[in-house]
Amino acid sequence: MEGILLVNQEWWGSLVALYLFLGGLGGSVFILAYYYWRRYGEKPEVRLNALVSVAAVAVGVLMLILDLEHPERAFLVYLSPHPASWIVVGTFLLTAFILLGAAFTAPMLLPRLFGWLRPLMRWTGLLGAAAGAGVAVYTGILIGVVESVSFWHTPLLPVLFLVSAFSTGLSLYSLLTLPRVLGASGEERERLAGICHGLAFTDGLVMGFEVFLLLLWVMFSLYGPPAARASAEMLVAGPLAPLFLGGLLALGLLLPIALIFGYELRGGPTPARVYLAMLCALLVLVGGLILRYVVLRAGIIQVVVF
Repeated sequence: MEGILLVNQEWWGSLVALYLFLGGLGGSVFILAYYYWRRYGEKPEVRLNALVSVAAVAVGVLMLILDLEHPERAFLVYLSPHPASWIVVGTFLLTAFILLGAAFTAPMLLPRLFGWLRPLMRWTGLLGAAAGAGVAVYTGILIGVVESVSFWHTPLLPVLFLVSAFSTGLSLYSLLTLPRVLGASGEERERLAGICHGLAFTDGLVMGFEVFLLLLWVMFSLYGPPAARASAEMLVAGPLAPLFLGGLLALGLLLPIALIFGYELRGGPTPARVYLAMLCALLVLVGGLILRYVVLRAGIIQVVVF
């Protein structure tokens, strides 16, 4: 063996990062929408979040198709002779989620046209939530199975992406619900404030676990194969360090955690606390997108040269 050649992967870029973000986000938000639909019925925030969840995944799939060398051939994946491949499994999972999510959401938005689907909403919602969970998991598995990139090929990555997807889903549901807190009054205001309070508290705990997983993954990578070590060094001391340390770790995780537990959860739903909660949610969403982007950008292929 003469040596080891490290090469940056170039085939998965910003569009794939956007898909990974939107896929996990949409799947998680739909689960929350279905949960709150079962709890409160067809409330305005439930309809809005259900619609956004399906739209997010649909746009994410579009980004994935546009990233292909031949987008017009994307339909051929349905005819693949390898049904057990993760690409094929993911395609059918995404398709199932969009169809089930649309069947659940349509009767709430257009009852005159799709009212006949209303009796099925319990089942389309339940199956859609299951598909949404699968989509959120799949966004991590999609790159975690790439053996040539040791930085990605670890069981920690799918778990990290799943936790991040749940965190961003909590934040988006909160962000889309918080404006209604300002315009509501009485019991409705208390109900919405209680929902957002619970979402923020849960998100704070989830983000704490995400920080642990993130640091654990980077630490293991620093002591891993040469390619994984080089990838991790790009994040902590290389060109991606400002985005990783400043954008993701500091602004996208640690600051929202500090604000949630240090200020936002104290007292009632005053306008100042509502706006602060919206800021926290936005920071978490930006951090989730940065996570996918830096993970893809830091992917390095290890080539053994003989």
